[in-house]
Amino acid sequence: MRARRMISALSIVLLLGGAIALAQGGWIQGKAWLAQRLLEAAWARTLQEGQPQRAWPWADHWPVAELQLRGRRYIVLEGDRGNTLAFAPGHSPASGMPGDGLTSVISGHRDTHFAVLEHVWPGDRVALTTRRGQFHYRVSRRAVVSARRDRLSLVHDNALLLVTCWPFRASASGGDERLLVYAEPL
Repeated sequence: MRARRMISALSIVLLLGGAIALAQGGWIQGKAWLAQRLLEAAWARTLQEGQPQRAWPWADHWPVAELQLRGRRYIVLEGDRGNTLAFAPGHSPASGMPGDGLTSVISGHRDTHFAVLEHVWPGDRVALTTRRGQFHYRVSRRAVVSARRDRLSLVHDNALLLVTCWPFRASASGGDERLLVYAEPL
């Protein structure tokens, strides 16, 4: 009888633990879904009003572009720090914006928004919409570089550079290598 009660109690504990784990996963997915809707709405307001609009009052980032790549849309936020990249790809403030002559650099996490870069190859087309209009690019090359040894040079070429950690599906977070996807203006 005692063994049955222990098994019953253990079953209840395991069921509660599983329910909590599922609820947490659902909560994270729900927040991610809501954040994307809020970012899309902020981008629409930015285009309509001509001024950057925050997706929520306490946000420390704002939409600056919409990236179209391999049939998908990504809202691009200003900034390339971790708190920004948790929500969307980020535009490096040290780089240019389309139309100003400099290389534009956009980075994203390899396991979320920029997982798509695993399947982007020379010849693929990319579109980037900003408040200045829509800009079209063609991917010209890919390269894997060391984040510690290699430095990006931002030249006056109106190009687009997409950056993510390398390799895809790595077990460790971060790492030293980055995949660079270069796209030239059309």
